Amino acid sequence: MTKQEIIKQLKIYNLWRRGDESIPQPNPTELGLLIDQAVKELEKPKFTINQILKAGLKGEINHFDTEHICNILTRK
Repeated sequence: MTKQEIIKQLKIYNLWRRGDESIPQPNPTELGLLIDQAVKELEKPKFTINQILKAGLKGEINHFDTEHICNILTRK
């Protein structure tokens, strides 16, 4: 399921939850799977390590940003 499909389905669920009687009650199992997919999308990193490193090499982020990013990436 694409991110756009997840958003669409969650919006429909929210309409039902708020009392839109034209929408049938969702299947709890399917709703749980939809929420799992939404969480998975939210947990994805915004940028890959390669994108971060390339940006640093091009001078698009400053020294503080580079140091801060390295600290985050090397935490255990």
